[in-house]
Amino acid sequence: MTDHDACTRYADVVGAAADDLAVLPGVEISTDRGHVLVISVGAEGDSVIQEFCGRLGVKPGGQIDLTDLLALLPKEASTGHSFRSHVITIGAHVDLEGHLLGPRSSLSLERQLELVRQLDAVEVARDEVFDDWTHGGVKQHDHLVMLRGSDTHDPAVRRVVDTYLYLTEVSVPSIKHALAIPEASVAFGLPPVPAPHVIESLEISGGLHGPQRLQFVDRANAIIGPPNAGKSLLIDCLKFVFDLECQIGEVESVTKRRIAACLPRGTIVSVAVRSNGQRSTVTRTIGGSDVPTPPFKPVVFSQTELVRRSHELVPSVHLLDVHCAEVVDLQARLRDGASKVGPLLSALIRKAAQAKSLTSILSNTEDGLAATKATLTALSGTEPVALRAGGIAKAESWRDASRSRLDDWLTGPASGGPTLPSVPTELDPEHEEFIPSEELQQLIDDYRIAAEEGRKRLVGDALSLLDDQEDRFAEAQEKVDEELATAGFDEGTEVMTQLRDLRTRLTELESKDTQAGAIGDEIDQGLVELKALVETAAALRAEITTERRAAASSVNDSMRSFFAVVEPNGDAAKVDELIDTLKRGTYLREPDLLKTRDDLNRVELLEFAVRLAQGRVGAAESRYSEQQKIAANAVERGLLEDLAKLATTYPADSLDLRRKMPMGTAPVPFRDLTEGLRALAIKEVSFAASDLPVITDQPEDAVPTRSVYESLVPTMRTQRATRQFIVISHDANIVVGSDVEHVNAVRCGASGETVSGNLFSREIRDLALEHLEGGLEAFERRSSHYSRA
Repeated sequence: MTDHDACTRYADVVGAAADDLAVLPGVEISTDRGHVLVISVGAEGDSVIQEFCGRLGVKPGGQIDLTDLLALLPKEASTGHSFRSHVITIGAHVDLEGHLLGPRSSLSLERQLELVRQLDAVEVARDEVFDDWTHGGVKQHDHLVMLRGSDTHDPAVRRVVDTYLYLTEVSVPSIKHALAIPEASVAFGLPPVPAPHVIESLEISGGLHGPQRLQFVDRANAIIGPPNAGKSLLIDCLKFVFDLECQIGEVESVTKRRIAACLPRGTIVSVAVRSNGQRSTVTRTIGGSDVPTPPFKPVVFSQTELVRRSHELVPSVHLLDVHCAEVVDLQARLRDGASKVGPLLSALIRKAAQAKSLTSILSNTEDGLAATKATLTALSGTEPVALRAGGIAKAESWRDASRSRLDDWLTGPASGGPTLPSVPTELDPEHEEFIPSEELQQLIDDYRIAAEEGRKRLVGDALSLLDDQEDRFAEAQEKVDEELATAGFDEGTEVMTQLRDLRTRLTELESKDTQAGAIGDEIDQGLVELKALVETAAALRAEITTERRAAASSVNDSMRSFFAVVEPNGDAAKVDELIDTLKRGTYLREPDLLKTRDDLNRVELLEFAVRLAQGRVGAAESRYSEQQKIAANAVERGLLEDLAKLATTYPADSLDLRRKMPMGTAPVPFRDLTEGLRALAIKEVSFAASDLPVITDQPEDAVPTRSVYESLVPTMRTQRATRQFIVISHDANIVVGSDVEHVNAVRCGASGETVSGNLFSREIRDLALEHLEGGLEAFERRSSHYSRA
């Protein structure tokens, strides 16, 4: 609320306001150079406004000198602090005639700008003037913060002109901070869009530096402090909880050693996050097995990581991938699919070898399936003769046995009739008549004589019967023997044995033939799956390139001194290495290898290997193509894993960061830059546009100081509108020049605790002066020297 030259209604407005509506007390002071809005916050702010107006002698209908107002700002108020620390000053509708930057002013342009730069901001009423000054009009200046407004009090023509400020809190320091970074915190028409992904706090349960809890704001956060305060460990903890690793092995090793040395097993690291408005906590335990799944993963660069990357002649494409979550997902899918090719290829080669062995057995010209069937067919014509021969043999055997048994019966003891028991002794004579043993024995003897004569007659008759058939039996036997001899056999049992063996073998061969057919079907199906995996890998690889090109286009919009260029398939080192491994023993020459790489058909490469192992490749080895020679060599030497890798490995995309040059001068490629400019290029692409939080340790390392201010600082100032920064730094350009919203001064409190706040806090400013400038004396000495210069 800014009434003209009066500030008496604050309590009434607060009483009428809703609970969630912040009321800022203020006044619109009339000066000889136009109106100035003076605004504060809260009840204490209202008292400050009253005191400020009283000290200036502001009265309704009166006018004061602008120079008097500006002179009062650094003076001490009754609070013990300067008025400047309590109020925000805005030049009202400065573009209108009679106001500070209006037309036909009696002041020179330089004097006008000198006065206006002592204010926190200016309000511009006319749209055409606002557009002109926004695009570099004569009265625009880097430090001129413009707000849109209107001075009309006519309800008929009043219009709403929206100027939005992004505030971390409703306070004078927060408002001053928003005005200090208008490129990120001042918006028109629509409010600033908050960062979608934010780390709100980091908490460590214990360790070398004791339990710690750091709060972060949504935008730019700086971590400062003395050496060995554990600043880099905080970055390590964030990497740990988000399960992120540096691709540079030495840097990652340092991270792991530092965590092991500073955080004992069982230490709990917790990070509170907000993703698209949803809050959650990500927790991980040192030494634990559980790996959390956070809603997002920030872009993190460890200490010295970016500097080490600047030593390389070709920048790592990973620097671009961190800005493209889709590439990370595509690479994971590519690795997952590629990991299945090797086992599947090995299984198919084993099946192919098994199929080849079965085929060899089945196709044997002597006892294979066709030969066995042919022999069995030929021998089957002899089977009836063999069956008759078998019958003759059986008949002969029966006849011989019958003769033998008849002879044995004839020459054996007489049979028939009972054998009487012995006559009892000491028998009473009067009872002997009851034992007619002699009479009974006579009867038995008579029977035996008659039976013996009958047996002789029986045997004679039986033998005569057999003798009568002997001639005809001999004729039948002679005929069968002649037929067997014609077929090349001595006896029928030989034929039947061979037939039985052939039929048993045929059954086995037919089973093998069925098995071979099933394995062949499995191989065919496996090759379909293999083809799908390889083609999917190719599609994913092409999609990665597309995403990287889109990411390069996106980051180029926010890079100031350089631009990124993605060279598809620019790095063939891994493919060449695999081909070199697989070609040994093939006598392929280097030109052939280059052509092989360029013409490589990965699906045909694997199919040829499988068909070769299956024995289905008919061409002579001398006629194999170069890639077929490589496949044949891989199968022979058992290099199937390398062959599978070759089928899913493609020349990698390469990244070049080229320095922008004046019109007519060719951009300078990364390899031709000085190390300092390489470092700057690495930092620029690392900070490039993304909606993910960026966390980095000492981004100023190895970058020319001027470049830090002219490149990295503007990037941080603008990009914080849509993403969060958490930066460890020893450079005042990064922390102060970027006007970070929040500073965590680690181990800087009286008891070694972390002190937090913003740069409008005297304590934070003093700590920044200590740790970024070397202290007040060092800063003043340098300032004195620069002033004299």
